[in-house]
Amino acid sequence: MLAEKLKESLQYSQNNLDFPDFLAREIEIIMKEPEIMESKKDLIESLIFQVSDYDPYAEAGCCKDATSPEDIKKTINSILYK
Repeated sequence: MLAEKLKESLQYSQNNLDFPDFLAREIEIIMKEPEIMESKKDLIESLIFQVSDYDPYAEAGCCKDATSPEDIKKTINSILYK
């Protein structure tokens, strides 16, 4: 179920928000690993939100009101490497 939500969020962001390919590839690795999806549910839920909330210009203004590529990369690293 989480994998499906993550897949839908990723597809939406890739199709509509110019989501970076390098992040998409790492998310696809996560989705292919059921053990990771199961053992890190809280981080996966955060990642789903972040992917849905992605904005390539999140760091550009004075008020950060969206998720930046750097935020998503940090979450991915926590899922894959910690």
